[in-house]
Amino acid sequence: MGLTRGEFWSRIGLAREIDPLVNASYKFGAIMAQLESDQGEDHADPWHLSFHGSQFPGDNPNACGRLALYRMMDFARPMMPRWLEQVAESAKAIENSLVAKWYYAGYLVSPPSFLPGVTQHQYEDPEHWLTCTVDANVCWPRTTEPLVCEVKSKQADVIRSMQRLVRGPDKRHVWQIKTEIALAHEAGPIDVRRCYNTGRIAILAGDTEVCPQHRHDRCLREVTLSAPDRGYLYYVSRDNPEDTFEFMFEYDPNWLRVGRAKLKRWREAFLKDTLPATNFSDKRWSHPYDWQWTKDEFPCKYCDFGAICREDHRLAVERGTNIKLSESAGVLDAQDARETYDPVRARTAVMDFWKRRNGHS
Repeated sequence: MGLTRGEFWSRIGLAREIDPLVNASYKFGAIMAQLESDQGEDHADPWHLSFHGSQFPGDNPNACGRLALYRMMDFARPMMPRWLEQVAESAKAIENSLVAKWYYAGYLVSPPSFLPGVTQHQYEDPEHWLTCTVDANVCWPRTTEPLVCEVKSKQADVIRSMQRLVRGPDKRHVWQIKTEIALAHEAGPIDVRRCYNTGRIAILAGDTEVCPQHRHDRCLREVTLSAPDRGYLYYVSRDNPEDTFEFMFEYDPNWLRVGRAKLKRWREAFLKDTLPATNFSDKRWSHPYDWQWTKDEFPCKYCDFGAICREDHRLAVERGTNIKLSESAGVLDAQDARETYDPVRARTAVMDFWKRRNGHS
């Protein structure tokens, strides 16, 4: 029996109903997301309340304080395109599946964030308004050395380039894992319960901790693991998850010191309600840091707040000095996206959050 007209149109790609529905769903989700404050993936608190380990400046010469403060003001970010959101969802699914395997095998030291209501372990540095989460801290049985692990996914050709030693890890991923290792090391030793026969770390069975292998708690003993000194960037192919490559990094005591000095300056700028800038030239293509807007070595090319930053720079050039963070063009932009947005409330939320963290009422 032949095809109906509708079936024929579908076979040649002329009539489509499901993919347009997918498009509409992602667009609606992006619109609704703009109406809310940015929470962040697996983060315990709203994203804008702190500087984050994933964007820690370290010794990056082009770390942007303006970007950090725009995020802290909870300005509206552009709607994420469908392809990017689906790539992010795929990456998160790979990460969750790996963390689950480590957990149920008794190798996971950090909280099992794939479980409902469980968030990733968060390190905090109240003095510098810094928070940082990790994908996983893992530990081999019968060793006491935890390893920090950050899972990243890439296309197959990128993984092959890494395997051929043609390509290294992404710089921003390197900065992230170095920050996680340093903060995990500062946090000190870790107490766990593990099986004295197999060395596997306890998992939850209902409300009770049990050995992953023996399924009871009679073999569990308290063990103290050392503070982490090493970590890995673990790259997984999105096309074939068995195709992987990993890069090891050791604890760098200088890394946090250099980056914290920048966070301190950015924190002071936030408290003084000042948008950082060092260049007020009125030349064409002028930049607040005398960088170049479109060159790859600078962070501006794909910045979520590029249009806002340009508008703010024009105003600063007109005045010949820094403008207030609270009078940024991002305020009106955020109010267009969320009618309830209030820059004073956003600033107050940040300062109140860190007052509580520092033990002030």
